[in-house]
Amino acid sequence: MVNSDTSQGVYAPLCQTMSDSESEEELLHRNHQHARLQPKSTNAVRTASNLTRIENHLMFSTTEILGNYTNVTGNEYERTNGTSTWTNTVTKEGMSGSRKVLFFLSIGLCVFVIVGFLWLLPCSDTATCSSGEKGAKTHNWLRDYEKIELKGVINTAAGLKGRGKNLIFMYRSDRVFVEFDEGEHHTNGIISLIGRGGQVGWYDEMPEEPKSIDCSLVDVNKNGQPDCLVVGQMGQLGALDPISGEWLWSWRAGNASKIPEDSVDFPLILPDLNGDGVKDLLQIGLSEGNQHNGLTLISGATGRILGKSYTVAECECIHRLAIDRDFRITLSCWRNESSVAFSKSLEDLYQMWTNTPLRAEILTKPETIEQHRLLGQRKNTENQYNIYPVGGKELIVENRGKCPHHCNMTVRLIDEKHNHELLIRNGSGVYGMVPTSLSLNSSRSAVSGFIMKFWEWTPASGEFFESRRRREFPEVVRNHTHSPLEPILRMRVLREVVLMILFNATDTRVINTSQNNIVQFCLEEHGEEIFCQPDLNYQENSLLIADLDDDGSQELISYYTTFISSDNEKENWRLITYVQLLRLESELAKLSDFEGVN
Repeated sequence: MVNSDTSQGVYAPLCQTMSDSESEEELLHRNHQHARLQPKSTNAVRTASNLTRIENHLMFSTTEILGNYTNVTGNEYERTNGTSTWTNTVTKEGMSGSRKVLFFLSIGLCVFVIVGFLWLLPCSDTATCSSGEKGAKTHNWLRDYEKIELKGVINTAAGLKGRGKNLIFMYRSDRVFVEFDEGEHHTNGIISLIGRGGQVGWYDEMPEEPKSIDCSLVDVNKNGQPDCLVVGQMGQLGALDPISGEWLWSWRAGNASKIPEDSVDFPLILPDLNGDGVKDLLQIGLSEGNQHNGLTLISGATGRILGKSYTVAECECIHRLAIDRDFRITLSCWRNESSVAFSKSLEDLYQMWTNTPLRAEILTKPETIEQHRLLGQRKNTENQYNIYPVGGKELIVENRGKCPHHCNMTVRLIDEKHNHELLIRNGSGVYGMVPTSLSLNSSRSAVSGFIMKFWEWTPASGEFFESRRRREFPEVVRNHTHSPLEPILRMRVLREVVLMILFNATDTRVINTSQNNIVQFCLEEHGEEIFCQPDLNYQENSLLIADLDDDGSQELISYYTTFISSDNEKENWRLITYVQLLRLESELAKLSDFEGVN
């Protein structure tokens, strides 16, 4: 598909060039300056000042006639001029009709100017006044952002009133050529892009790299819109307002160096246990013995610990929390390098946490609480088998082995009703990412399908780049190396392919919609890759279909990260992420030869 609005693809790097100076958009929020969005009031203040000057001028004009006189008696006024004093009789007269008209017209004009600047003139995308463009639709756009790698699932969140939804991403900065970054270095954080045009709404740094985010589960500040829960790789947990980027609270699970990175999970969402109107959270933390086996109850409203943590003494490490309709907590318990199931009722846990019984109304109203979904493949899992259903068919994705050298993939579309199987794609040196599903209803028929990304490596893609001195890498990368030998930095060139799989009651089509070349740098020790950027695991959820402008149509949002250089010199390699939005139905309308898509 060809982007119809490439004119908007301007740089928006996260350092000194974060703002888009050529648009009317403004960077609303910078590092830890969490001011609420305020209307631009400069013109209003200037107008009010003009009004004051006009009124002062009118007052001066009146006193210019009578102000040099002091009242003596009745209509007689005495004027003082130097040392001489003389009297004059004047007749009090009201303001003439024409002057009254002009006077009130001037006041009305000033009021109109104030109202016009505040409410009538169109606002920018980042202004706080309401949008005057009722029903305005999102348009296609493509933008690039320097020095950041977007990662993980694309979240949507409500934007300013009348302006549709915005996009929320996790990001990390350049980890490979960090020594060549001369500007302010932004390492990790969360960034919001305005859905209508891709401009940066706000971004906020984190002390550690974010691991997961979900902006759909808990309304922390009780404003009617869910806020974002963010989990860091070293155990930080925080709540973030998706409109302003303000951190509402933050909590850390003890000594971060003692927490295994792979054991940091997303918190379990619980009912409102303390009666403050906000759902509470259950998170895994460190016990007194510095083992990752403590169950901690956290207030969803404040981020404070409720009661005291409960240590699951039977386990050395716990993870994979879950809750069922009967409010029973289950988890995986690791002991002696084996995993066993462990469960306990929420009622018993609450008694242990707080030494008080759980409210009766909680236990008498079983409910299914929406939880964070772990989308995509699991890191370092070599054999993966995933099924994605839509429209009466199932897409089966199998990834086997470890890429790029020893992996292969098979994708099949199954129609069980008609006992039909269609091979979509297979091959070695290929990895199939998480697809996103679509369902469209036209005047002629219903169309369903999937959009899916693939990474394809070629035998010539693993060119040796150079040996790097260990000190040249940032600390987060150096911590991955254990050999006394210098690590090797290898450049790989691979191809990202996007397929669209469409079907209706009578026909199935597989369309190669786009492909991009990606440059990836990997750090190797003893022939094993220990660090890559861009990271395959970070990119596998880089597709989303959503209705951002609430008009009933759907938009396709996608991103990919690569390094670019004009002369292949290491000083000139730049990390860059491309984000694109396409109005899906208008793009599908171009496929007029496929029945039902029009």
